[in-house]
Amino acid sequence: MTDYGFKVSKAGHDVKAAADENLIYSSKFWSLAVLAHATGTIGGGGTGISHGLSYTPAFLLFVYDTDGQGESGYMLANNVGIQGVDNVVAYSDNSEIRITGGVGNSYSLFIFNNKVN
Repeated sequence: MTDYGFKVSKAGHDVKAAADENLIYSSKFWSLAVLAHATGTIGGGGTGISHGLSYTPAFLLFVYDTDGQGESGYMLANNVGIQGVDNVVAYSDNSEIRITGGVGNSYSLFIFNNKVN
């Protein structure tokens, strides 16, 4: 098997010989690449954020308590609807991330380049 790719080792470790635990980064590691970031307020009819991809991406959604209910939280999700704080439900498909519930709460959304299986 050929060993190729991009690696960055921790200080004091030879990048060519370093074990995985002594690497800061390796292109063979699975990692989430942020494609887009969006912020806003969840509207009464829900909020849709178009991503322009032809596949379903993974995402991370933070919901902030701005409606006085004392709840904040986050969810990492895929195309399966996930219910989070303040009855927020979010899901992704091949055109948008859809957020419903939690009307009036602020959100911060990170859309990843990674496809959801």
